[in-house]
Amino acid sequence: MEKDKMLKIYNKEHIENGLSYKKIQEKYNIERGTWTYYAQKYNLKYDGRKYRCNDEYFDVIDSSDKAYILGFLYADGYISNDGRIGMLLNEKDIEVMTFILNKLCPAKTIKNYNNQSIKRDPQIKFRITSEVLYNRLLELGFCIDKTNTDSNILNNIPKDFKKDFIRGYLDGDGNIRCQHLNNESYSIAVSICNGSIQILKDIEKYFSNLNIRFAKIKTYSNKSEYYTLSYYRKTEVSKICEHIYDNDGFALERKKHNALKIIKICSNTEVTI
Repeated sequence: MEKDKMLKIYNKEHIENGLSYKKIQEKYNIERGTWTYYAQKYNLKYDGRKYRCNDEYFDVIDSSDKAYILGFLYADGYISNDGRIGMLLNEKDIEVMTFILNKLCPAKTIKNYNNQSIKRDPQIKFRITSEVLYNRLLELGFCIDKTNTDSNILNNIPKDFKKDFIRGYLDGDGNIRCQHLNNESYSIAVSICNGSIQILKDIEKYFSNLNIRFAKIKTYSNKSEYYTLSYYRKTEVSKICEHIYDNDGFALERKKHNALKIIKICSNTEVTI
């Protein structure tokens, strides 16, 4: 079989349409031995996954969506020793899990997760398998123990999309506070936490270059040590919200709501913060 013809069938039917070798042989009336011979000759890799991923999705970080998903995955996702990529979230945040899964592996379904030994709100999860995606995440700065391992991942995100990465990271491991105290007074803040201080220092540096300063990095200890990067000043918090929510990029609705509320409050000079 000519190489061009073989590759055309392989890419269309096996890679794009997800047909097994057996189904391809039946569809094109190709003998099993013939197909096996040429598959080996042209070094074609069999993909037996039930759910095919968008394996090349992160090859080039050239969109707000890609950067956002990387930020959220870095905050709330994980990669495991067996090469899987997964996420476990509170059920109330199904919107973001749906968004991410539709980009990475549309055929995969979200599952409920209940651990009877731990009392907490209902959880949802997904796990996908993609050697290409897995290796690309490692290149970008992911690791199995990302909570306690320093990473320069923000430096690997193109300048135009760093704010999208930070928005994703904040949606995963951050907080936007807009609490009504009394009369027209509000308590506002933006904070992000992580077990590794490096990512927080990189975010602080990024904001500092935008003249957003007066950050506070604090160390806490629970079962293990972790850090928070926080902004409390009215002008700084408003600048951050305006910067990372200045487009129509995807965002977790409940946090975006607080951010837009802060922007509105801070633009009113008669309101006391």
